[in-house]
Amino acid sequence: FLLPGLLALILQQTLLIGLSESVALDKQRRRIPELVGAGGLSAALLGEGLFYMILFLCYAFFFLTVNYSTLHIPFRGHAFDVAAIFFIFFLTLIPLGVWLGTLFSGQLMAAQMMVFSTYPIFLIAGYAWPYESLPAPLQWLSSLVPTTPFLRVYQSMVQTGSTLSGNVAPVLHLLALSAFYMLLALLGLKRLNKRQQSISL
Repeated sequence: FLLPGLLALILQQTLLIGLSESVALDKQRRRIPELVGAGGLSAALLGEGLFYMILFLCYAFFFLTVNYSTLHIPFRGHAFDVAAIFFIFFLTLIPLGVWLGTLFSGQLMAAQMMVFSTYPIFLIAGYAWPYESLPAPLQWLSSLVPTTPFLRVYQSMVQTGSTLSGNVAPVLHLLALSAFYMLLALLGLKRLNKRQQSISL
């Protein structure tokens, strides 16, 4: 029961740690204007995220084939639906990682804070502890974490064989979070770009 969720959490945290550290390092070295100036805010976000999307889709494929067979974890999901929900999941995590990276003062701080966040995220994501049993403020916080809707869909697919069409509400929740974090990431890059341009002047 726990292993599929743990594998998903490992993918999430390694992506967030790597991407937030990368953006924090660019911030630390004052390279944000260079990134944004090459093609605009959207291009900077795409440039930061495309490599991680390709890399972590490969990781997800590895996890769902090698790890499941090695650990003898039952896999009842449909390959296309599981691939689609992982794509949406990473599409949400990438702007979240970029936005978080704009908040940290440097690479070391990003690594420390993101590693520290792993256990609390696992506890409030509704997997190890029932979502309905969490206090209301923690439920609100949990609803902002991409892991919460993703694990609902992922667990349902992998363990019961359901499809995307059978999990409309959490899929829409994940898409809404993706749009929300894309907006925050673009605003964060815009803020840093203006700040670093004014410093260089």
